[in-house]
Amino acid sequence: MLNILSAKYGYSAENDSANNVNVTVENRPVMVMVDHGTDAEWEAKAVEQQRRLVSGEAHEPNLNAPR
Repeated sequence: MLNILSAKYGYSAENDSANNVNVTVENRPVMVMVDHGTDAEWEAKAVEQQRRLVSGEAHEPNLNAPR
């Protein structure tokens, strides 16, 4: 069946060297790591945030990411 398709539509085998293409992709780092402090500092911030949410002291979140 492949021979019929090859003859009719010009298909060639996968291992045909005429179909091999080399592609080079530049590797760029995309992840930025930010230091948010130690685990204890992170936990203290989370506990304080939860306390403010439960007590009603919470205000609108700051949606602007720090730079």
